[in-house]
Amino acid sequence: MRKFVACAVALLLVVALPVEAQEIEAQKSSRFRILQSLGGGQGKTIAGRLAYDSKDNFLFALPTAGGTSGAGTLVRLQPNGKRFAILHKFDPAIGGPAVGQVAVHPSKAELLGVTRDGGDNDAGTIFSVRPDGRSFTVLASFGGDVGETPLGAPVLSQNGKMLFGTASAGGRYGGGTLWRIGSGGATFEVMRHFGERKTDGAMPMGGLVLSRDGKTLYGTTRDGGSKGLGTIFSIRTDGSRFTTLHDFAGGKDDGASPQSAALIFSYRSEQLFGTTPSGGSRDQGTLFRIRSDGSDFRILHDFAGSSGSMPGSVAQGFDGLTLYGTAADGGDQGGGVLFQVRTNGTRFKVLHNFTAKEGDTPLDGPIVSANGRRLYGATSTAGARGGGSIYVYDLFD
Repeated sequence: MRKFVACAVALLLVVALPVEAQEIEAQKSSRFRILQSLGGGQGKTIAGRLAYDSKDNFLFALPTAGGTSGAGTLVRLQPNGKRFAILHKFDPAIGGPAVGQVAVHPSKAELLGVTRDGGDNDAGTIFSVRPDGRSFTVLASFGGDVGETPLGAPVLSQNGKMLFGTASAGGRYGGGTLWRIGSGGATFEVMRHFGERKTDGAMPMGGLVLSRDGKTLYGTTRDGGSKGLGTIFSIRTDGSRFTTLHDFAGGKDDGASPQSAALIFSYRSEQLFGTTPSGGSRDQGTLFRIRSDGSDFRILHDFAGSSGSMPGSVAQGFDGLTLYGTAADGGDQGGGVLFQVRTNGTRFKVLHNFTAKEGDTPLDGPIVSANGRRLYGATSTAGARGGGSIYVYDLFD
């Protein structure tokens, strides 16, 4: 029997850039503006990316704390900051804090996502909700062999008929699962059980990304692999051809333990970009590139100091040659940075240093506006109301 829920999701992407890149002095942040400060009953602590509904011109965010019960909210606002509204306040008894980013259905008036807890087994749920906040519905509950504690944002198939995602724990071998479900809630099934062997990846925490032809999914695991520091993997959408593309090794020449930041698939080439929160020359995170067949893995940028540390997901600009992202810590003010970098790793530039006054500690990266001229994102703490903020950054005058 379907339950009505208040929960929300996340679909995360990540992008990358080169190591030898020289840092360019941060420019003045006159292009940076706060659209909404969060706190109290509005919810607080946005940990995932924003989602955009181009049909109705709304941004959606999932604060993971605050609200009536402290379990977070689902909020929306227009890209100009107007018409801010709280669509739902989550109840942890029904579905724990929503995680990641909601997936916006391309043709239906529907958002799809996951919650970390709640459901029949208190191990998380998959839910759907209308963009106006009505009809929160639990499509499936996690627990046991189907996996537990989904943390990464799910992704829709190109035709919108199937939703794919991961659970970070549980499953047959305790290392998490990769699952799929019909967008209406039918045919919920596990496609992959992680952790069968020590060299397998385990604990997938980031979201999935779909190839340009819609036939292959790519993702990461935090643990497992030959060095125990996580993996990059691919799998066909029918569940066949699971392949480990890269085993993270840490140290100065590799990243380590990818977590919530999702990969991004380049729309100009057969390349994937992503980040890790540790590893690299200063062990403060990396930006990397890898071809879709697993070849040509390369660290594009080592994070540290003024360039930030602990990077989140990245996004690709409309020119196909620029990546945009955030780092949760470091920078000139110690509250993290908004950055850009070329897809070959050159021309790394800090666009903005986050401060406590406006909101700091961005836990995930920005999204690019529909016309490619602006970045929209969120911080998780501080700000005018203490719960972080939603911001816009103008890329062009």
